[in-house]
Amino acid sequence: MSDEGFNKNDSVVAFVDAARRYCTLIESHASLSKTDFVMGCAERLALLYARAVALLEVDTDAPSGTGKGGPSHDAWQKLFDSLGEKFGEDNAYWHVAEPYK
Repeated sequence: MSDEGFNKNDSVVAFVDAARRYCTLIESHASLSKTDFVMGCAERLALLYARAVALLEVDTDAPSGTGKGGPSHDAWQKLFDSLGEKFGEDNAYWHVAEPYK
């Protein structure tokens, strides 16, 4: 599929828009309260998920290196740490409860 046809597909355009909105929220997290940030994540992730489900089947045999690269590891680590600070004591990906201790 050419880039031209890809950009005209409504479901792809809607997904890209939802992804950009989510990324904008993540990148601007420092300016939001924890509550506003969490609520924004819930809203944008739900929309992003819905848009992803609506995507048509795509060819996964595209040559590697055709997409844009992500951030450097240092940039990713800086954002990861900053998000951890935003969540404070609620920054737990995995929590194991030990009720007998």
